[in-house]
Amino acid sequence: MNGNQVLIWIAMGLIPYYIRWQSLEQGRQAIEVRALFWSLKKNSHCDGVHDWTLHIPLIDRLRHAAWAVLMRLREDDPLQQ
Repeated sequence: MNGNQVLIWIAMGLIPYYIRWQSLEQGRQAIEVRALFWSLKKNSHCDGVHDWTLHIPLIDRLRHAAWAVLMRLREDDPLQQ
């Protein structure tokens, strides 16, 4: 795989494939945007407050893997037994 192919795959992972606007009760609105490498949710409240949620699955997977390694190392620690 050459450099151009890698760039194409990265670009495709950043392009949104799902966008949804939703009107909720009492003048609230929500928008959700999803791409392969990320997702973003925004909730707008009637008093002008906005809640933003950015989710990057790669970071979550790395965090879970690191936690699993630490727990495994802790099980093998002779001082913990």
